[in-house]
Amino acid sequence: MMILIILSGGLALFSLWMLWRNNKVFNESMRILNIISNLSQQDIACGLDYRWRYDDFNTISYNKMMLEFWKPVESFFAHELCCQESNIIKKGA
Repeated sequence: MMILIILSGGLALFSLWMLWRNNKVFNESMRILNIISNLSQQDIACGLDYRWRYDDFNTISYNKMMLEFWKPVESFFAHELCCQESNIIKKGA
């Protein structure tokens, strides 16, 4: 009986931690989309293609960010091209 109580308590803590993780994943996704949106507007003003940024963003799924809970949320887009300035890197060049 005691083991059942301990296991259900552990499951409850894990569920709360996953809710917190879901919030972090959502906030990080919105932060990255905001960066992509701003950089895409600059690309459009310069006459460059902007769609590749969104394609790069879609390579990392929300589920992957959520279920790989041992990795920090911030590490998923740390080195992605979609968040870099167009004058630093040009996709397809």
